[in-house]
Amino acid sequence: MLSREIIDNLWNKDTTLANQYFTDDIVGIGPYQGEFYHTKEQLMDTLETLCDMIFISEVLNEEIYPVANELHTCVIVGHFVVKTIQKDKDINYMEQAVTLVWNLDKRGELSISHIHYSSPAVQSRFFEVFSSAKKANDIDYVKVQNADDLISIKDANKHIRIISLSAVEYAKALGHDTMIYMHDEAIQAKISWKTFLALLDNRFIKVHRSYVVQRECVKLIGKNYLEMHSGDQVPVPVKNMRTVINALTHKK
Repeated sequence: MLSREIIDNLWNKDTTLANQYFTDDIVGIGPYQGEFYHTKEQLMDTLETLCDMIFISEVLNEEIYPVANELHTCVIVGHFVVKTIQKDKDINYMEQAVTLVWNLDKRGELSISHIHYSSPAVQSRFFEVFSSAKKANDIDYVKVQNADDLISIKDANKHIRIISLSAVEYAKALGHDTMIYMHDEAIQAKISWKTFLALLDNRFIKVHRSYVVQRECVKLIGKNYLEMHSGDQVPVPVKNMRTVINALTHKK
């Protein structure tokens, strides 16, 4: 996959392929507040500076896949672990997440118009490092413990949105759509309730035929509602409350 090759090359200090496919007006978003690039020149300068800081690097546990592919646009997301040896000889294992937006123009030429990469430091707590059986201080491999929970949906404006399930407090059915309530915003997603429920894992419980909540986002339990950390109240039928309480406390 071309996306994989570009990422591998970047971490091996080769920016040639990225420079070839980045558009001149590419939008680049980094992990830190205010880290935003709107030209290829700005983004390439940053990437080349980063490459110069690294002595040796190796990409491990790489998972890259498309989450949306419509007409002339394809959204690729991925996560991987990077083993780097800095110029001060420190060895680091870091998780990196990346999103690439590919476009196909009328001439049939591919280009990348958007790139968003996360901060590896934020994700480092999810690593499990396995020592070699031969030498206790050697590293055989690094396993990323958290599954990537990114999903893609279309919002009411038909824009493709990439969201993390861990950021979802609760959701409710809304006709043929689904309202998704996150910590800092609400999105009307053009996705059926049944399809959305199929994307969820055991962090979420269905408290009503039209509502689902994330367990860890429940702040208190009322007589016929749950109050979320955001302050929003989710209705729960009285007849369902005992089952919901048991589910929240992991009782069977």
